[in-house]
Amino acid sequence: MSLFRKIEPRKQIHVVIAQINAGDHLAALRTCEKLLERAPRHAEASRLMGQICEKLGNDRKAATHYRVAMEVSPNYANLRAFGHVSRRLGDLDAAVDAFEKAHEIDGHSAEIMTALAEIYEERAFWPKAVGMRKSLSDRNPDDLDALYELARCTCRAKLVQEAVILCTRLLNKNPEHPRGLRLLADCMLSRNQLDRALELYQQALKARPEDWEGHLQLARIYVSLGRNEDAIPHFQGCVRYQSGHPDAHRGLVNLYKESRRWLEAEIVLKHLLIQQGESPEILEELGDLAHAQSEYDQAVTLYQQARNARPGGADLDAKYVTALLHAGRGDQALDLARRLVSHHAFHFHYLYLYTLCLLASGGRAKALETVKEITVSPAQHAELFKLRAKLLGEAGASSQPAASLP
Repeated sequence: MSLFRKIEPRKQIHVVIAQINAGDHLAALRTCEKLLERAPRHAEASRLMGQICEKLGNDRKAATHYRVAMEVSPNYANLRAFGHVSRRLGDLDAAVDAFEKAHEIDGHSAEIMTALAEIYEERAFWPKAVGMRKSLSDRNPDDLDALYELARCTCRAKLVQEAVILCTRLLNKNPEHPRGLRLLADCMLSRNQLDRALELYQQALKARPEDWEGHLQLARIYVSLGRNEDAIPHFQGCVRYQSGHPDAHRGLVNLYKESRRWLEAEIVLKHLLIQQGESPEILEELGDLAHAQSEYDQAVTLYQQARNARPGGADLDAKYVTALLHAGRGDQALDLARRLVSHHAFHFHYLYLYTLCLLASGGRAKALETVKEITVSPAQHAELFKLRAKLLGEAGASSQPAASLP
């Protein structure tokens, strides 16, 4: 009977392995649970249970079983398994501890070295990160990917001169290495060598046109140099290969608006609206575009949608009132303009809009009374100053024509 108990766990483990290989993880789970009831800290059974839990999507339970396996038998396989699941759970301290111990056992494992390098980078442990990347690169000097990762890590560590040397070595081996070209361009940009950076970014994009980050960086440089027309194709390139990138969309919208290319700006904003849903900011901006093109009824509709999505914004309310006035519907804006003035008594622009709404609603006497109560200079609000002077000058007339926006 004693002998049977000794060999039974091994038989059960073979059963579990067979069930795992057959893809029957629920059966493997039941078998392993029975085994662990009889041998709660059996290292191999605990590791297998960890694998099963991983397959079933329960990383936290997997980590518990891997920890037991690692504590009972701290071999490479158990340390590796615990390290990976701990990393996925966000427990980087536990992951690093396990990976470093695994690295002591097998100092040539590229998988463990890569995992450690990535975590060191994530936590900004730059000396360790660079050292691990160098070890990976030294394993095979002809591995250009490893050399690139070393150069990239070195650049992130602010060791720009060393990164330039590594990039140069990489490009000597492959002059058209797209990521190497862009990384060297990043280094040149950090040293404010804009002409060289532009040249390298352009070379990198020729080698890899789908590099959206390269397009975005090149567009930003052109904008900083005031070369907006050169920037537009690269913002477009970023959007082409990374359709949801907000900075590229925003860059395009800004440049289109600056060059008064309203239709193109509108197309980009509508694309953003589809991606982001009923964004009040984008609806407001679409309203601004409609207003700029004198499409006042459309502006009213868009501003109203923005107000519905984000009520209570005084500046947006003022835009809505202005659009209604331009659309010949100032009487509909009177109550809103009155509320703006009541909440912002000394805001000259709101007083200006309120006065126009009064005039549009036939309230000339009230409009005159309103402007008499204020003092305003051209520097404070030129339009209100002119309107006030006009109303005061016409105060003695027996009838007045309908007012319109100056």
